Amino acid sequence: MMMARDELPLKPVVDKPKKEPNPVPAWVALAAPWLGLLTLILSMVVFAVPGSRDPRAEFTHARPWSPADVVVTIADYTSVLAVFVGLVVIWQMRTQPRPLSAPLAAQRMQAIVGLVLSFIGIAIIYVGILRSKAIAALAFAFASIVVICVVVAWRGSRGHS
Repeated sequence: MMMARDELPLKPVVDKPKKEPNPVPAWVALAAPWLGLLTLILSMVVFAVPGSRDPRAEFTHARPWSPADVVVTIADYTSVLAVFVGLVVIWQMRTQPRPLSAPLAAQRMQAIVGLVLSFIGIAIIYVGILRSKAIAALAFAFASIVVICVVVAWRGSRGHS
């Protein structure tokens, strides 16, 4: 028979301190401007390669894609990857103490440059292909990038976490 003074069979759970999330590796931040630059280059190459002669046949897979369609597809996916990498770098820095150390500030700048270059590439693709129909999509993309850059700059200028 157990007495009130005996130890309980279950011990309380010991709370472990939360581990600070680490920022992304430096190579990820370095990839952001390069992916943005690749997006920008591909967006200009789209107009240098031969376009489609029969878009309906290409759409229904009766004929293979034209080189311009392949380059547009690669540029679109590269732009998505460039924006994703840039946002991941910025997002991981949200918990870092302010002001940022020099390496983290450089990584933030690389992420912003990657975002801006990819936006320029996206704008070239949209305006070049869609003409006036692209205004709403470009306005949304531009507003998103501006808000992200302003928030990052404002958060960095406060001087504390």
